[in-house]
Amino acid sequence: MTLPQLVHETLVFERSYKAPPERIFDAWRDPESRARWTAPADGTAVEFDRFDFRTGGIEVSRCGAIGDLRYRVEAHYLDIVAGERIVFAEAVSEGGKLMGAALITVRIEAEQGGSRLTLTDQALSVGDRGYIDGSRQGYRAALENLAREVER
Repeated sequence: MTLPQLVHETLVFERSYKAPPERIFDAWRDPESRARWTAPADGTAVEFDRFDFRTGGIEVSRCGAIGDLRYRVEAHYLDIVAGERIVFAEAVSEGGKLMGAALITVRIEAEQGGSRLTLTDQALSVGDRGYIDGSRQGYRAALENLAREVER
């Protein structure tokens, strides 16, 4: 039996926003806001089956093309400090098969005129680079969408 390939990579995203840290944090902890800005492209959606945004909380969502939410995302919140940081472990599966997992840290800092967000995604992709490549594209788009969400 051949084991699937395991690919590890650390992705770091940095973005400045014209909004205070509290506004950025609120966009993470509100399920309606999160569903709007985390869907990375037109024609995609995120639906939360469980939303327990607190240290020790578990979040379960489904995402993908509208009408085909085939990816299951389970996040375990390890540490949350309001307005400052969010640390969570995430596992993404399709049809019960693990695609990837990650330890993700979101750091929010005040800067002149707004906030600076740094997201570090320590990712593991199972079988190929698909999960890592999807995370890279998804977070880039989501963090751009977040700007529209918090700066309006």
